[in-house]
Amino acid sequence: MPRLIALVACLAAGFALFYVSARTPPPLAAGAPAGVFSAGRAMADITVMASAAHPIGSAAHARVRDYLIGRMTALGLAPQIQRDQSLRARAFKGETWASGADIENVIGVLPGRDPALPALTLMAHYDSVPGSPGAADDTAGVAAILEIVRAIKAAGVPARDVMAVITDGEEAGLLGAQAFFADHPLAAHAGFVLNLEARGGGGRAAMFETGVNNGGAIDLFGATAARPSSTSLSVFVYKLLPNDTDFTVAKARGLAGLNYAFIGRQFDYHSPSSTVATLDRGSVQHLGDEVLGTAKALAFSTALPARSPDRVYADLLGAMVVAYPPWVGWPILILAAALVALGAWRARREGAFSWLDTLNGFGAALLLTLGAALALHLTRHATGTGFGFTEQRPLLARFALFEAAMALSGLGAVLLVAAFLGGAKARLAGTWTGLLLSALAVALALQIGAPTIAFVVAWPLLAAGALSALSAAGSSARRAGLGFGLVLTAFTLAWLGNFFHTLLQGLDVPEAPALALWLAAMVLWPLAWPAPRAGARRF
Repeated sequence: MPRLIALVACLAAGFALFYVSARTPPPLAAGAPAGVFSAGRAMADITVMASAAHPIGSAAHARVRDYLIGRMTALGLAPQIQRDQSLRARAFKGETWASGADIENVIGVLPGRDPALPALTLMAHYDSVPGSPGAADDTAGVAAILEIVRAIKAAGVPARDVMAVITDGEEAGLLGAQAFFADHPLAAHAGFVLNLEARGGGGRAAMFETGVNNGGAIDLFGATAARPSSTSLSVFVYKLLPNDTDFTVAKARGLAGLNYAFIGRQFDYHSPSSTVATLDRGSVQHLGDEVLGTAKALAFSTALPARSPDRVYADLLGAMVVAYPPWVGWPILILAAALVALGAWRARREGAFSWLDTLNGFGAALLLTLGAALALHLTRHATGTGFGFTEQRPLLARFALFEAAMALSGLGAVLLVAAFLGGAKARLAGTWTGLLLSALAVALALQIGAPTIAFVVAWPLLAAGALSALSAAGSSARRAGLGFGLVLTAFTLAWLGNFFHTLLQGLDVPEAPALALWLAAMVLWPLAWPAPRAGARRF
């Protein structure tokens, strides 16, 4: 029973930590101090611009353009309109797709002390898709830029120019960004780009894409972003996806930068329901807070971040960013291996370890991963909704309920495998060690082949290795370090909860979050293992 109580306590504490870290901050009112970002002030702009759908070429689109001219003039940006004919072609699934239109970019400059320095470029698009007011995509990004520029101006004269590039025709194929970077004289003045986007109506804003050789940019992001949300896994995965934003054009021209978006409440994405009323003001606040700190640091510095090899990095529940060069992954794996070995050695001294049981651990890793994937697959199909953005909209409308069902079914599969092996008289110490060794093998392969994402396995493995060393691979009955072990378990579960949430929310591939459940099993295993009771039936 104590083990069951500890299991429930860790799951509850892990969920609570995850929930707190995943919540958006309370929006600041319009009367907030001048030096901070205020969602209340940004919402005033969003309310005007997102009063109706404003696709490229429409009368409502011209109204938003004129409103931007007025707002940027009031901010002292001396705005100008870039009128151009833009054409863009790209390959997709073996076919070439082309789009073109007459675009009207709105560009303004907040002058800095040294106009010779490369400019900080803040970029978002003001067109919406037909039929959607686009309160989030991307009116929220445009309004956030206006508020960020106001806050920078309130802090004094920046060291470098700050350019606000509000592009047109992004929804029609990145046409405005294409025209700006190809034809506008100010494009050569851009030194570092911060692009603001949205793929939903809520959730915390994540920095999900960087320029190449992002080492210096990530160091700056980690030091300046408020409540940061980003990992090198998202940067790695985004490179593999066919998605693009205006930042795609800037990145193709070799510019350094960071790309931000919030992707919660996807039911409202490109939808008539993307209105001021449904937009999460906390998401606007988080987007602004996260970008403003980095934008200020860039605007008031005479040096831009140096280009250096890509960093391995991730935020710790929004509290801070841990970042390091890829080679540091090797000492982490060595330490994790040493801790796993120490736990096995201590268990062997107590006569509770058998190398044969480690084979059960390798089998458990495969069985629980496949079992969790199957459980998630069946749960997704049991909803009766099809796959694809349009088909899955009923799920997006009740995503929290769907996510809870998926998490519980996947967790049930993990607990079932542990109960099955425990009931089959396998011993905990060897089985847990085998499970951790399987993770060590995967982490080693990732460290060799894709070092910027090896942390996804290495960090939970390090935590599980510490728990194993502390408890003699689960065989020690002593309570020394119990509190630390429970806290570490809960924190690891919360961190993996964000991993699970991101995979489920960002990809309609229901089996993918099984990876997070496999990693969670590494710290849950000794608590999920049935207590030894002679003659008891195992469930």
